[in-house]
Parts: sequence; structure tokens; C-alpha cells
Amino acid sequence: MTQRQQSRTVDLADIFGSVVNQLRNDRNQINVYDQGNNNHGDNALFNFEMVSNLLNGMRGQDAGTQLRQAANVLKQKGRGATANLYSEGLLEAAQRVQGQNGISLESIVPLLQGLLGGVQRQTSAQPGQGTLLDTLLPAIMGYAGARNSGRSNSSAIADALSAALSGSQQTYSQPAQYGNFPQKGMLPRRDPGAASANSLLQGLFQSLSNL
Repeated sequence: MTQRQQSRTVDLADIFGSVVNQLRNDRNQINVYDQGNNNHGDNALFNFEMVSNLLNGMRGQDAGTQLRQAANVLKQKGRGATANLYSEGLLEAAQRVQGQNGISLESIVPLLQGLLGGVQRQTSAQPGQGTLLDTLLPAIMGYAGARNSGRSNSSAIADALSAALSGSQQTYSQPAQYGNFPQKGMLPRRDPGAASANSLLQGLFQSLSNL
């Protein structure tokens, strides 16, 4: 890897802009999975549009500062049950990328692990219980493991996205213990939080695929 490649970065505004684009594409289908209010996709898009708009006004600033501000606005104005989860995830991620101008190849793993750690601390759910953790955990840990073993960024991303999709789809067969409980007579459904987490990761990794 050359020094030029090592120094390449992506601004967080571009990362979350890519997340918003993916959520915009997937919003209607995510709403279908929400058997409660049918608005989880709308809420997810609203939340990350708000984050993206904030970050667009902070381009070039320290990544830790950007993420702390994003966490604050999400906590204060976010909609839906996952807003506080992602707020804490962004806050922990901010600590791990403090002092950096943008996200580099070397800071993807700290960013993702911070996001996951913050989310995990805000929920009592465990993997296998049909929540967004069934998407985030295998994808993020899979990416980190692949990179730590020396595999390329593109190869690690491919594995992570495959794990995210598989984990999200498996929530069809897992008992819903959190969020909107399915009512009697309803068909099994993909967890909307797991589906929106899959969209988030797709957008995020798309923006980082050329590092």
C-alpha cells in the first residue's frame, strides 16, 4: 500500500450522504416490515437526513467533533426507537476517531466498532432475538476480522455486506422481543430495525469502497 493510498480520506458528510441515498431507496420497503406504525423507514431516513445536513455544514472539521454534534442532534430531535441507539453509537465512534480529518482506511474499523459498541450498550437485546444487532454485529465484526487478517478493504466489505444481509433476513425466523410486537395472525416479518441497519451499512460501505 502506498503512502498516497494511506492518506486518502472520506469526509463524514459524504459517508452519511451515501447512507441517506440508500435509505431513500429502501424506505418504502422498510415501512412495509414495520407492522406497528409502518413508518420505520420514514423515521430512519429523517434521522440520517438530519445527520447528513448537519455534517454538510461541518465539512473539513475534526471527525470526532463532527460525530459528537451528529450524536447530539440525533438524541435531541431523532424519531423512533433507534434514534437513541444510533446517537450513542455515533458518540462512541466520535471518541475513536477524534483528531482525524475524515475517515481513512485505517480508521474504518474504529469507526464501526464505536458505532456497534454504543448501540449495544443502549439495548438489552442479544444477537438472535430479531433486532438490528443481528445485522450490525456480524457485519462489523466480520469486516474487522477480515481486515485484521490482512485481507483487502474491498474483500472485507463484500463479506460484511453479505453478513449484514444474511443477518437481516434471518430475523424473519427469529422471535420479535423488542420494538413493535407482531399481533396474532400477522405473518412473520423481517425486523424493520435490522432492515434499516442493512441499508445504513450498504450506504456507509459504498462510500468507503474506494479507500
